[in-house]
Amino acid sequence: MQDRVIIHSFSADSLQKMSVLLPNVPRLLLANDLTDISMADLQFVTGVSLEDTVVTPDIIKQIHHLNKKIYVWSEMTEPANVIPAITLNNVDGVVTNYPATVADYAQAKKGSHQHVVNKTATVTTTYSAATWTNPYVHQQASNSVAVGEPLQISTIVTKAGYSQAELTDGRWVNAVNLNFGANYQLARPYLGLNVQLKPNQYRPRLWNNPLAPTTSQRLFGGSGKITAVKVVKHKLWFQINQQGWLQSNQVLVNLTNQSAPQRADYFNLPAAKRLTSIDLLQSPALNQATRPTVSNGYFTRILNEFNRHHI
Repeated sequence: MQDRVIIHSFSADSLQKMSVLLPNVPRLLLANDLTDISMADLQFVTGVSLEDTVVTPDIIKQIHHLNKKIYVWSEMTEPANVIPAITLNNVDGVVTNYPATVADYAQAKKGSHQHVVNKTATVTTTYSAATWTNPYVHQQASNSVAVGEPLQISTIVTKAGYSQAELTDGRWVNAVNLNFGANYQLARPYLGLNVQLKPNQYRPRLWNNPLAPTTSQRLFGGSGKITAVKVVKHKLWFQINQQGWLQSNQVLVNLTNQSAPQRADYFNLPAAKRLTSIDLLQSPALNQATRPTVSNGYFTRILNEFNRHHI
């Protein structure tokens, strides 16, 4: 029974007495804010229990640094929809009217790792990216993030190779849909373009996740459209037809449909950063079957650049 009992109290004096009477039972000092807690109080409690509105990652870190546990609680009549928020941080427990729901979140959270990043990222997909209310139990939020939208990311949560990024408004988005900092400039030139299998090559597998490519979705069909681009460890990964991912060096990219901004991004990249697996023959200006006149200076430039740096 002792393992199922925790003593909570707003009275530091009462908890001090309990530390003598029941020294093996956990004792938590309830507090409305940090001004209710003194270093002397912490000498005879195993932790503190704070209202969720005052708990921050820094406070959690400080309490844990003192080798004390931290619990959170919300208003006494808290609705179930506050549980996703109060289970996000690295707290040791939650005081709630919905213990079964919190237990589900705690189970889903096991094995995850959370770290603060405070970086800018940009959505690098051809479709709006869904957002979620919680990175552990996926409940979709009412609004998504737009293509090309720059976002401020505060925290990343990773579990089993999958990463979720926290937006400033508390929503979460799959990090595979984002590129951080300058990686967006590396990825954008190829978004929405068509690709085809390189000649004399076996069809590669499409993977479920470029961050941890452990599960194959299906075989690449031979051609398709790039619906998302992700830079992983300086390598480009393409999502094909929203079906799965492959590395960019496994296919030839047709630059015909590049927009003007994409085209500018491509040529503004250092030569060493540009993708070299370009399908030059797909351009009408370079295709032997339709090249009585070479009028497209853009593709002539691509060919000249390619020859200068790779032949």
